[in-house]
Amino acid sequence: MGLGSYEQWEGSSIEAIDADDTLGHINGNYTNFAPEATPLDLTKSEYAARLGYRKRRTMVEVLRHPEVNDIISEMYGTFDGFDSWVDHDALGLNGCKNFTVEEGGRQGLEQGEHTVKTIGNQYIRALVDPNRAIDGSSPGWENRVTHLSITEPQGYTIKRRYGEAEKRVLQATLEKEPVQELLGDADEWYVGIGKLTSISTYSPKYAKSEVTFPIFILPREHDYLVVDTAIEVNNWPDDPQPGELVYAQGIHPIDAEDVETNQYGVKPKGRVTEPAHMLAEDYAVVDDSYPSVDEMPDPPAEKVPWLFRGDGHYSPKVKAETPNPAKRNNWSVEWKDSETDGMISTMEFDGTQAFERAALSVSLTAYPPHTSDRGQYSKDFFVEPRAREDGNIMYHDNLGFTGPGVLGIADLPPLDKDWAPNDRPNGFKMRTHYHTGGTSVPEFHSGLRYGPYNYVIDWHFFEDGQMVGTYRRNGPGYETGHGMPAYSSMWSFIPTPGGTKTPEVHWFDGEWNQVTEESEFFSDGTNMLRLKDPNGDDIIDFELRQEDEVYVLRYHEDEMGVAPRVKDGHREKQFYHPSQYMDGESVDGERVVVWVNQTTHSETVPFESGSVPFVNMVNVNVGTVDNWSGASAQNVQSQNEVSGGSSDGSSGGSGEDNAQANAPGMGLLTGAAGALGAGAWFKSRGGDSEEE
Repeated sequence: MGLGSYEQWEGSSIEAIDADDTLGHINGNYTNFAPEATPLDLTKSEYAARLGYRKRRTMVEVLRHPEVNDIISEMYGTFDGFDSWVDHDALGLNGCKNFTVEEGGRQGLEQGEHTVKTIGNQYIRALVDPNRAIDGSSPGWENRVTHLSITEPQGYTIKRRYGEAEKRVLQATLEKEPVQELLGDADEWYVGIGKLTSISTYSPKYAKSEVTFPIFILPREHDYLVVDTAIEVNNWPDDPQPGELVYAQGIHPIDAEDVETNQYGVKPKGRVTEPAHMLAEDYAVVDDSYPSVDEMPDPPAEKVPWLFRGDGHYSPKVKAETPNPAKRNNWSVEWKDSETDGMISTMEFDGTQAFERAALSVSLTAYPPHTSDRGQYSKDFFVEPRAREDGNIMYHDNLGFTGPGVLGIADLPPLDKDWAPNDRPNGFKMRTHYHTGGTSVPEFHSGLRYGPYNYVIDWHFFEDGQMVGTYRRNGPGYETGHGMPAYSSMWSFIPTPGGTKTPEVHWFDGEWNQVTEESEFFSDGTNMLRLKDPNGDDIIDFELRQEDEVYVLRYHEDEMGVAPRVKDGHREKQFYHPSQYMDGESVDGERVVVWVNQTTHSETVPFESGSVPFVNMVNVNVGTVDNWSGASAQNVQSQNEVSGGSSDGSSGGSGEDNAQANAPGMGLLTGAAGALGAGAWFKSRGGDSEEE
């Protein structure tokens, strides 16, 4: 986080007012789920389109219902959740129509607490049936809402509490003239803790954790203003002291044109892009042929989106109901929710440990002035000298500090569909969800959120040894004077094939070559990384997509990927990127850490991130040399056909000799979406083609 230790943050709380004990009449749970397509049922591009493009189409169709449109278009802000089941696409929407701040502004800050009351909170849960166009022409699809429920309006009380370190920094921020200009005489604002707990770095002038990001939120007529600031913080984490103002800017959920540039930094304007309440006004053409909500069936519990089950916000009982370890389909996954790396797991397959530790350890965000000109790899944004130029803001997000974390576990049986493989192995998935940037982020339950820090991370396990991790970074999107963001997801693994702690490392680049030194690789879509038991045939293969970055590092207990983030503030302060740990050490006969990094650009989705999430995934296969999983064998064969290489293992050379020298270009993914309803093209990170 930006300053202080965890103990210094008193945090915030949320409680319902003028409401029943439960919010909503769907008595959902986290153990009963409808069938869904997995990353093994679709090509990578189709899977991304299903979660992205289909979400956009579903959202617009639900907003075409007159009652939904009336409610959502009047909301200050909205939050959404989406799941694509086999026969239905499921959408949840919520938000509030107004909010007030009592004991707000400077007086409340002095007392260490602000009280926010939201008005008119409602939850909408809907199912859409994506049926083929009646006349059978065109690749288009006709969506139709088939199930709908809307809760009665209710309200929340949100209490924000601030510790002494927070108060000191916030009060210093308020003394800065540009902040005073933006806030004016308003005394109804409260502090969104989100940016105050970010880990970040800004320009060559400020090292990591020397800048923190307070935000001030105040209501306006059918709108609200976010005053986003950055202020220098000295002597973190021992005794944080505020320094100079880095910038201040106004962010308007609806209109960003009325904030003028001031003397500090970049042009201080920004806007949230295309959340549901804007789509309701701008895109959704109301369809009066829909019956009233009272005449429509409620969505069955098993088809309600994960994030909209039960009472609408998360119950601590969820974790207690999720088995630990989770033992299914030849896997045993012992997990824990961390405050920094999301779900950290130790994974066994077929009775033998495969990973001593696995996590999505880091999510990085960069707001460069011109994203498309800054490169395409995480190193371009967070390591290279040009990444540190003035105007480039970078955030290291904590996954777990704001939970809710592990939501539950779902079975993934094979699908009886003509578009799905009939031999896909059985499996299960564990879902995790994080609201990064605050201690509880109650705004997410009222739609009062201004940035895209909302992650859904799933871990899919299959009985043949395949494992797929998927990362969804959801909207509503945040466009500033700094530019549009680029995101990097960084997965870290400590592999133990066959239970060994000292695996051999091999890189496939037309042929297998042993890696003997710490190395970095940039995949062109035909590469693989293999970890092998030197005393047996057990292997772990990482199937890589175009533009995946891979870092193979010597194991050190004090380096991230092994050590928990943030717990040691001084160690965290020194961490920018896994490549910083590369110093030529041997990985031959040593414990290793593998990082797989993936960077996604805002420009690579066809719609703003308010309605289309960014989707990254990592594919792993656990097995033996003589008994690869089907995916590994097919992948190597196809790679050999392209490269003319051999699948036989060979040794010699270091990782540095085998690394790709030139970075590939961005790919345009065209999913064969036919029976999936993905329709038009969907841009994402490369690696798939239309022929898949």
